[in-house]
Amino acid sequence: MLRLKDRIMTVQISSFISIVTETFLYSNLCIDSIPQGGIELPDISFLRKNVRAIKGVFLTKDGEVLDVDVELDKDVKYLSKSISYLLEVICDKKGDVRKLSITGNDRFFIFFHDSYVLGVIASPDVNIPLLNVVAGRMLEHVEVPQEQMEKIVKEAKDEVIERLDAFIG
Repeated sequence: MLRLKDRIMTVQISSFISIVTETFLYSNLCIDSIPQGGIELPDISFLRKNVRAIKGVFLTKDGEVLDVDVELDKDVKYLSKSISYLLEVICDKKGDVRKLSITGNDRFFIFFHDSYVLGVIASPDVNIPLLNVVAGRMLEHVEVPQEQMEKIVKEAKDEVIERLDAFIG
């Protein structure tokens, strides 16, 4: 039998998943961007160009939305707060978290690095190992210029292909 504290956490996580499902999995996605004065961030829409089957991406720092490549400006702000709360609850129970994934009709991945959160909505046929490496590298080097970011992402893609060749061959 679940303790009251565990039941509350289960309800909170269920509510979070419902919000994600309503917000992302059944919405029409398109490219949108929120400009940030003084901060040169990479165009996160290029993640879509490098990993097939990505439908949308958003990036936050300390709960503040930095860039959005989906049609959800206001919803992303609300979702960012929900993710922060969920992360706090999980970290209290399990320790540090690097990635969360939620599966439904589509896939919703949430990557964490320092104070940055990268959310990715993808089709079921997304290449998850490639997404993990590219998103991880993107977050590790999020504050580098666009040209350098593209080089880092290309190297990450090449690394995944090399690993797959070694695994298969």
